[in-house]
Amino acid sequence: MIIMAVEMISSGIAFPAFAVVLVVGTLLAYTVISLIGGS
Repeated sequence: MIIMAVEMISSGIAFPAFAVVLVVGTLLAYTVISLIGGS
């Protein structure tokens, strides 16, 4: 029971965190490309 609960909590944290990292990474890459293109 405890292990299952931990896995559920970990999954609940891991997926949103992955989504945030993906979005931030995309925005950062877009910013870098814009700066390089602008200069």
